[in-house]
Amino acid sequence: MQRWRSLSVLVLAVTAVYLYAFPAANIPYAITVLLHTGVGVLATIGILFFLFRGFSKEHRLARIGWLFVLGGGALGIILIKIGTPHRLKAWLYAHIALCLIGVLLLASSWLASRNSLNTGFLQQSLRFAGVALLIASVSAGAWWIRTIAWKNAYRVNNPSLAPATMDQEGDGPTGKFFPSSVQTKDGNYIPSDYFLKSQACERCHSDIYKQWQSSMSAATLTFTSSGKAPCTTSLPSTISGIAKASSTCRKSTA
Repeated sequence: MQRWRSLSVLVLAVTAVYLYAFPAANIPYAITVLLHTGVGVLATIGILFFLFRGFSKEHRLARIGWLFVLGGGALGIILIKIGTPHRLKAWLYAHIALCLIGVLLLASSWLASRNSLNTGFLQQSLRFAGVALLIASVSAGAWWIRTIAWKNAYRVNNPSLAPATMDQEGDGPTGKFFPSSVQTKDGNYIPSDYFLKSQACERCHSDIYKQWQSSMSAATLTFTSSGKAPCTTSLPSTISGIAKASSTCRKSTA
């Protein structure tokens, strides 16, 4: 019983750090979300039953820690139910705070059970502070990766002066996307599968898709079959109700 509780807390702590520090729309993140929520729900239910069986035998710090984890888990289940909207962001951070306090107390209790905190009040305080410092350091590191490092990696640096001519836009006349100012981090073309194909909209909005497909805006952006060279069509003017279109297509250099 004690082993599964300890393993659950460890899994939840590791997945929580990953979810907070590395938010991304990818498969590993989705799997981690499912793992964290699944283990969290099961652990919360297990701790609730644990309150009536063997809870009184635990160390005082452990009892308080499990209550904090139970409160954080219950709040987590509520957030799963309501979907965690942005306006309830404070609830999410309350869930994190309750669980962090619970983990701190449980870790301290675990050290005490191994006689690592039973050497005097000063030593106990120092080691408790050490556990708190470790948790604070991991939390600060996760925040730095999520906030500072991410912003620096995806920062858009605008020129101090606005371009005077089209030649100063983006990579200039030799750029792959000229006269657009679009630039890519690796200097390559943007793969066509990066963009959601219009046919994906047709599945649910067939009527609107048919209206759009017969309009001039449907021809504003296409791609070559290789998906590496964009072909753009501009519609600069309309004379007597007839649109005059001019197109510029680039040959792939692959």
